[in-house]
Parts: sequence; C-alpha cells; structure tokens
Amino acid sequence: TYLQALQPVFSEKRIHAISSPELVTRVQNGNKVSYNSNTIPPEDFLGKVQGKLDRITTVVVPRVPKSQFIPRLDYVKSKGISTSILVGPERLEDIPLLGGYSVQEGFEIASKNGFTLGGITIPWREVPAQLDPNAKSISESERIAFKQKSGCSFVASQIIFESESAINLLSKYAAICKDNNLKPIPIFFSFCAVPRQKTLD
Repeated sequence: TYLQALQPVFSEKRIHAISSPELVTRVQNGNKVSYNSNTIPPEDFLGKVQGKLDRITTVVVPRVPKSQFIPRLDYVKSKGISTSILVGPERLEDIPLLGGYSVQEGFEIASKNGFTLGGITIPWREVPAQLDPNAKSISESERIAFKQKSGCSFVASQIIFESESAINLLSKYAAICKDNNLKPIPIFFSFCAVPRQKTLD
C-alpha cells in the first residue's frame, strides 16, 4: 500500500515531522463559492502514519462552517495531532461567501484549544490586510508579524523558484521584529525538485 511504501521514510531517524496539506479546488457558480476537497482529510491520512513523527495537518479555515470549526479541531486532536497549519482562501473576497472564520480568527480559536499553529507565507505577495479593496496593502513580512501576534508560531512558504523575494522577506521581517520587540518565528521555505538537469542549467 501507499503507506507501506512510505514507511522507510517515516522510520528514518533524521526525519522529525511530516506535514500533509488540505488540497481543495475553488468552484464558483454565480454568486456561490465552494472549496471542494480533492483528498481525504489530511488528519485521516496522518492518523494512519506509524512511528513517533510529529504530525502537522492543514485546515483551510474559511471553508469550515463556524459551527463545525471547533468540532474539526477536536477531531484532529482525536487523531493524536496537536500541530496545524491554518490556511486562508484563494481570494480574500471568498471569506463571507464561504461562511467560515478568517485565518486570524482561526488562529485565536485554535490557540485557545491547545494547538501549535503555523501559517503559509507567499514571499512576493502584497494584499490588503482587511476585506476592503480600499485598505492599504501590507508586505508579507508585516503579514507574518500579524499572524504571529494572533498565535502563529511558524510559517511555511509556498514553493519558491527565485531567491530575491525570499531574501527580502527575511530582511524585512527581521527589521519588523527588531522594531516591535518580537522574537522571530521559524520560516520554512519550500522548494520543488525540477524534472530535468537542463532546468537547473
């Protein structure tokens, strides 16, 4: 089986944690928007992983109805998982259409329920901080600090293909932490293996 094939990886002593994303597809039908899951819940997959690895699940916060958010957290806990990456919508304007909490609200709720929380960072992104097209855009470094104050303890990047935006992110975030007396949280950068040597050349 798939899990059996991966067991040598899970048993590798140099690997300390495994993270599983929640993969969804955005579907729009008129004024209605839904985020349809492409896989089983990541906590169900991680719950079947054997070994002593730390397991990190992912929750796309706005797609979970508010009445079901805490039950979803309880279900994650029932799988022996206490670390989760909370993710926002593909488009900021989807939040009221989906009916769930914002990521910041999700951080506050989940942190009160005993979770270690991570977020996503997109180094080249600048978007409004609030659901307001007239709101001032903020840098990704400011966004990380904002998440940190809401209970986020680490962030992981989407796959990056160049270095300039990542270096700028680290420099600006370090400056924000210094100016605001914040202890920097870990930032994990994600890289993709390329299909052929020619791509590297």
